[in-house]
Amino acid sequence: MNPRPVLVLLFIGSLFLAGCSENEPKTEPEPVSSKAEQVGKEAAEAIKTPIEQADAVSGMQNAHNQALEEQAKSQ
Repeated sequence: MNPRPVLVLLFIGSLFLAGCSENEPKTEPEPVSSKAEQVGKEAAEAIKTPIEQADAVSGMQNAHNQALEEQAKSQ
């Protein structure tokens, strides 16, 4: 048996294992509670904008209604 293919396979295997070594710094995963808190804040901000817009429209509608009532009283 020729030892050359075995040596080539061993060399490729060692390169593969060396490439997969854990030299990279491990990042600690964020706790679930902080992710949930972040998602909650984003959801609150997403809901806050339409509510503020609806309040502004409501204020404009009330002002318009008051103007119409004053015009009706003056006639």
